[in-house]
Amino acid sequence: MSGVEIQSSLSNGNDKKEASHDDDIRHLRDWLPKQPHLPPITNEQLSTFLHACYYSLERTKKTIDQYYTVRAAVPELFSGCNPKKPEIQKVFDSVNFVRVPEVTPKGGFRIYFASLQNFEPANFDFENSLKAFIMMTDVNLMHETQVPGYVLVLDATGVCLGHIPRISIPMLKKFLIYVQEAMPIRLKQIHVINAQAIVDKIYAIAKPFLKGEIIEIIQFHKPGNMDTFYDCVSKDILPKELGGKSKTIETLHSENKRKVEDSTDYLQALEKTAKADESKRPGQPKGHGEIFGMEGSFRKLTLD
Repeated sequence: MSGVEIQSSLSNGNDKKEASHDDDIRHLRDWLPKQPHLPPITNEQLSTFLHACYYSLERTKKTIDQYYTVRAAVPELFSGCNPKKPEIQKVFDSVNFVRVPEVTPKGGFRIYFASLQNFEPANFDFENSLKAFIMMTDVNLMHETQVPGYVLVLDATGVCLGHIPRISIPMLKKFLIYVQEAMPIRLKQIHVINAQAIVDKIYAIAKPFLKGEIIEIIQFHKPGNMDTFYDCVSKDILPKELGGKSKTIETLHSENKRKVEDSTDYLQALEKTAKADESKRPGQPKGHGEIFGMEGSFRKLTLD
């Protein structure tokens, strides 16, 4: 696949020897002037992309291009990145976004956790929830640039049929393309816990936009069956509500929210600089169809 390589948690990837890292950076520095549509990129940023792509130069180039291209092409998710705006504050009051402080004992993977605070579908803002999640990851990637791997945990508690019409399929598709092909991370595991029957319907919506490598690392854990989850993620490092010894979800969410709010200047600067200029791309500019494929005429799901 192009973009960020996704591997199972049992794989060590195909990292090159550290000695070749400087050569890779020099190669990318020679390549960048031939990409006038891309913004200035620091050596530290190049290192982050290289690490995420297991030091494959070709994959790194594709991921860099896709990262800046998608961020320019989807203003709905990548503009107005001010976590203090009322609509984003409303998201933080209805959805938990948690960065677990401790990494997994095996692999040193960072865990991100998300769950609903407010179960009322009318209070679920799908688009701004995606934007808030992206802002959270942007801020944390600023502080942690070369994490061995990431584990995403989604708690489906409170998800019901009424949430489905609030999902924009085109926006979901764009978000998943960004996560799978552009984010400079090594995604190792995805767990959906408390996965009641409605999760199957939501998964069916998302599955056409998921790459095979992603599908292989998704695990569903039914309500009351956390043992299968604990087999993959160390119980002790999890928040208290999940049986662990860490802080509560509420406390961790509040800390993460404050961290994102304190990074408002960084996020707004990133919004201005982290995007491609298609008018300067060598050859033909990339259109929406080339980046995301056909979107169709629908905007939201219905329950007809």
